[in-house]
Amino acid sequence: MIALSTYKIANYLVDIVQFSHPDIPVSRIDVYNLRFGKQDPSRNNCFFSFDKTGKHNYFFKQSKAFTDSNIQDARSEAELYHLFKRHSVPKLKETLPRLVFFDNYNSVIVTEYFPNFQKLGSQPLFFYKKAGEQLKHFHSSYTLAAIAGLRPRFKWIDDFRRYQPIILRMTEAEKNALTRKANPYFSQLVAYLKTNKEEVAKWRQEWEFETQGLIHGDAKVDNFGSNGLQLQIIDFEYSSYGAWLWDVAGFIMSLLVITNIPTTSPPRSGLPADDIYPQIQKFCEGYEINTPELQQKVLRWTGIYFLQFFLQSETPFHLQHGLDLITKNAECHQKIFA
Repeated sequence: MIALSTYKIANYLVDIVQFSHPDIPVSRIDVYNLRFGKQDPSRNNCFFSFDKTGKHNYFFKQSKAFTDSNIQDARSEAELYHLFKRHSVPKLKETLPRLVFFDNYNSVIVTEYFPNFQKLGSQPLFFYKKAGEQLKHFHSSYTLAAIAGLRPRFKWIDDFRRYQPIILRMTEAEKNALTRKANPYFSQLVAYLKTNKEEVAKWRQEWEFETQGLIHGDAKVDNFGSNGLQLQIIDFEYSSYGAWLWDVAGFIMSLLVITNIPTTSPPRSGLPADDIYPQIQKFCEGYEINTPELQQKVLRWTGIYFLQFFLQSETPFHLQHGLDLITKNAECHQKIFA
């Protein structure tokens, strides 16, 4: 594999266009008419280029570390974009990025770049409802049943992995290893998991039942944006079979990290809690999460998402939020969806 330096990327992109789209004339001189830059921060080498015509809009990504897991993630992500390219769904066609090129040897992905991509942030609530609708379209379009029908054409789909949250598959040995770290927050988490084994077993059963197709994997609010009135979704972290609950929980969690979950104290800096709840409500409305039972269910899974996030970032804030959403589920639901 070759770690491409910045100055080589532009010509690399031009070569890709010539290779992938022979009907589009591109010369090396054209590279100087492109806006070209590096995207930071990222755990990958990310570059972009685009021109005024919109014909040469590219996003280049290469892993900084050529580990087996990174290479597998890049390959599976490229395969997912390949699926979008060959098996487009009308409602998703303009929403998801288009694969331009994938270099398996160098672990490089080049997709369409959205130069006018604006993160949702404080945009109108309409976009949050649209985000829920489009995520549901994605999940319903790429179910296990639908993908099974594509296998004769796309045999590589069989390589998609089955994802399961860490919190559901922790062994007793792994839990005991956490307690040996002498961290009171880890001890609190392990104590909860060991005291509520039956509840965790129910989560595991629910996960298996709800695993119906492909998931985004990193469906946080920052990966949803707009270009005019068009919603766009980017950065599919990995392609795996999983439960739709994980993507919904990830989106809600990413909103709650900038505010305060009810019953959590002391207050956290950021948006007041009441300012963010309408966004959560609209997103759930778009996804058709419209009954108290479903709403409480996704809030509980948002708590589980927080617990996994705590295992990865070791931030007590995430642990407290996770436990609040799980153990005070009805109270949180009443506050958020009142």
